Amino acid sequence: MSRNPQLDISISRGDVYQEGIGSIEQASVFGEAALQEILKDKKKQLARYVRTRSDNPESKEKHPVSFDNEALRRMHVTSVEDSLYELRNAFALSAYHFWETSIYRWYLEDNPREFSKNLGPYAKLKSVMAELHKRDPGIPNAPDSHLEAVCRLANILKHTSSTSCEWMKNHAPPELQSIKDQIGQMPPGRSVRLTNEQLTWIFNIIRRSGPGYRAN
Repeated sequence: MSRNPQLDISISRGDVYQEGIGSIEQASVFGEAALQEILKDKKKQLARYVRTRSDNPESKEKHPVSFDNEALRRMHVTSVEDSLYELRNAFALSAYHFWETSIYRWYLEDNPREFSKNLGPYAKLKSVMAELHKRDPGIPNAPDSHLEAVCRLANILKHTSSTSCEWMKNHAPPELQSIKDQIGQMPPGRSVRLTNEQLTWIFNIIRRSGPGYRAN
C-alpha cells in the first residue's frame, strides 16, 4: 500500500498493477486501430489501381511502369501487414516485461538495501512472488498457470531462444498453437505472427498474474 500525498488516498499495489497493464493494452488497441486504417486505405489504393489498369496481353510490354507501380502498391499492403505483426509482438513483450519489472519493484520496496540484486529467470521470479505473498496477501501466491508460455514467447521474440522454441513446440497452450508452426521458420523471433486475439489473451494472462485482478 502506498499513499499519494496530493490525493490523500491509499493506493494499493493491485490498483497500480492493473492500471499499468490496462494502459499498455489501451496503447496497443490504439496502435492496432491506426495501422488497420492505414491497411484499409492501402488496399483500396491497390484495388483502384488494378481496376483502371489495362489487362490486354501486350499491356505489360507496352506499359511496364504500370506493372511496376502495381508491384509497389502490393508491397505497401504487405509492409503494413508486417507492421501489424511487429506491433503485436512488441506489445506482447511489453506486457510480459511489465510483470517482471513489477516483481522487481515490489521486492525492492520490501528490501530497499538489495537494489542491485538480480532475481534471476522466470522460475526464480515465481518463488520471489510466493515470498512477496507472505508479506502482502494482495499479491497472488503464484502467477497464472499460462504465464510461463508468455515468458517463453517473450524469449523467442527477444532472444530467438532455441530452448524456448523447443518448449513451445511441446507445451504451447491451445491459444498459442499457431506459434508451433511459425517458430519452425527462421529467424524464430521474426517469423512469429500473433493475431489480435492472441495478444488480448496475453494481456489477460498478465492481468491474472498480479494483484488486483477482478474477473468481469
